[in-house]
Amino acid sequence: MKTVHLQGDNEFVEILDFRAQAERRYGIVVEQRSCDLLKECTDLVVTQGYKCNIIGRRRADPQSETLRPFEPNGSKYPTYTRCLPVLDWNYAIVWEFLKDFDVPFCSLYQHGYSSLGEIHNSRPNPALQREDGSFGPAWELTDASLERES
Repeated sequence: MKTVHLQGDNEFVEILDFRAQAERRYGIVVEQRSCDLLKECTDLVVTQGYKCNIIGRRRADPQSETLRPFEPNGSKYPTYTRCLPVLDWNYAIVWEFLKDFDVPFCSLYQHGYSSLGEIHNSRPNPALQREDGSFGPAWELTDASLERES
């Protein structure tokens, strides 16, 4: 299975470290590509015969309300199938699964981040801030509607 990371220009070091840890743990090579989704999808589908993309999007994510677990991609891309295995999982279920099955995750989630983008648009979630100014881990967020406040 080909594993791809669309890497932005301002990635957290912790995300890059997590990717390296995943490569070692699972014996995989994560191919680094630009964050130009159209360009990279076109190359993967047209040049390399890519047929399916497994995506960790959930219904609560932006522009995901009408998605289905298996569906063709959007019309501006070459044809491939999107597989969304956690589409109907909520925030709490994601964390329950990760913790119960000891699935590794990026260390930033232990320091108050509940959603990750790039350095310039991500910060610890204010809803996780403690009285002493520190931040609780992402799984302590009780109001899932505040997930993207970071």
